[in-house]
Amino acid sequence: MTIPFHQPVVCPILIGRNAELTALQGCLEVAAHGQGGVVLLSGEAGIGKSRLVTELRRSAETQDFQLLGGQCFPADRACPYAPLLDLVGAFVAPLSPSQMVTVLGSSARALVPLLPEYVQQLPELASLSPLFPLDPEQEQRRLFGALADVFLRATTTRSLLLVIEDLHWSDESTLEFLLFFARKAVAHRLLLLLTYRNDEMHQPLRSWLSQLDRARQRQEVLLGPLSRANTETFLQTILQGTRSLPAGMLDALYDLTEGNPFFLEEVLKALIVAGELVEGEDGWRWKRADTWHIPLSLHNAVELRLTHLSTDARRVLQLAAVAGRRFDFTLLQEITRYDETSLVELMKEAIVAQLVIEESAEQFAFRHTLTHCRSGTLEQGDEVREARCRAGAGALRTTCRRRTVDARDARNRAARANSAPDLLPGTRASL
Repeated sequence: MTIPFHQPVVCPILIGRNAELTALQGCLEVAAHGQGGVVLLSGEAGIGKSRLVTELRRSAETQDFQLLGGQCFPADRACPYAPLLDLVGAFVAPLSPSQMVTVLGSSARALVPLLPEYVQQLPELASLSPLFPLDPEQEQRRLFGALADVFLRATTTRSLLLVIEDLHWSDESTLEFLLFFARKAVAHRLLLLLTYRNDEMHQPLRSWLSQLDRARQRQEVLLGPLSRANTETFLQTILQGTRSLPAGMLDALYDLTEGNPFFLEEVLKALIVAGELVEGEDGWRWKRADTWHIPLSLHNAVELRLTHLSTDARRVLQLAAVAGRRFDFTLLQEITRYDETSLVELMKEAIVAQLVIEESAEQFAFRHTLTHCRSGTLEQGDEVREARCRAGAGALRTTCRRRTVDARDARNRAARANSAPDLLPGTRASL
């Protein structure tokens, strides 16, 4: 197999998502019978949310659902109703001018400000008299009602699947509408599917999710990483059904990507393009290099997460990477020279951003090997070199302390064994 540089490496079938797809198809079936609602699909970047949405769209098409989709982008945080405009645009795009006015019905005048491109093309819309002005809160309420009415009236003829992806980039006005709309959708043939990255949530989204919880309208499917067995199937499927992977390759890729499908595809392509994974007559051969070729796409994905941190938190992770993927709090404090209170707050920031996990009261670890690698390749300088020296000295002291404790424990166990009473023949002491 030869892979042109511009061509992606993609698994042709869905692997390891049967339970999640079945759950979403169940929601679709319920909605088709008039019990609509909202379903959230969450997971980290690259985990396969969009791929699962594609599969659900196929299921919806077989059930004659009308499909409408919108997407949020980073710039949309400052653009009110951006994904909703996508939905409305997709809804009216195939309609003739007269059909558009008919379908929008009584909502047309309220929606005219959101559809300037159509107003310019359609005299039917341009000729509509403007609505009387209201205060901002009432104006928004009127707009919400008009938007909701357009979608809900569409369900009288066909079931409707609305999809908005990447809600973590949404503006607050869109979130407010979706909360309003969720209450309206319950008794209609409509499913609203919203995807978001649960490791990149901003405060408005957290608050919105809490409100959805309080209204008891939150149904959520959480996508986790692929298991080791599913990762093996995933790789074998991409490599055209090879029966066995090159020795050591599965463990190495699983350790590096931790079962993230996008990461797996990108690293696999990098190996093939670099000539380190080569197909021969007797199967695939892996020429393992001393270091990984981490694609720019993965560097960018990890860097995006790091940009959400404060400067001090980024510095802490950079210095923590010197100690390794796992590091002790005491050692980190020695490396960074922060006081305990300040370092605890910075670690909390990294944990909330899902870049670091707390394994115990004193032990932390980078959540992904790739995060560790990227953190360690941030700006290098005298501080990092000095940190390496402090980390080496700190690790040596930690090792010595552990050996001292182990030796003391061994002496204590031996002393207890020597002082134990005689046991019956054929029995052994359990220490």
